[in-house]
Amino acid sequence: MYCTSLYMRISFSDIPPGFRSLFTRISDKRLSSIQSDFISNMTLDGCASECVTETRFQCKSFSYDNLLRYCFLYSVNLNDRDVHLIDAAGRDHYESKFRQRPCCSCY
Repeated sequence: MYCTSLYMRISFSDIPPGFRSLFTRISDKRLSSIQSDFISNMTLDGCASECVTETRFQCKSFSYDNLLRYCFLYSVNLNDRDVHLIDAAGRDHYESKFRQRPCCSCY
């Protein structure tokens, strides 16, 4: 059985100009989990945009390396089991402000 879960549907007309405003910042931290995707040479707003528009998996949060401009997308967040923050100087973690919907369609 294949199950997909989605965040609240967001119309692009409802998204403010800065995707970053859809997330809460936690300074000098990253998730203990392995990222679902990694993008180099990315701006912070670009990273937030990538998370919001991701279609291959449900992006629940991201971390951004301010010095190296690395973007780490996660399919988990602090609400998930066995996930916690760890110290990461120069890297900030961003949690989505939107609530996760339960699995909406299973095949």
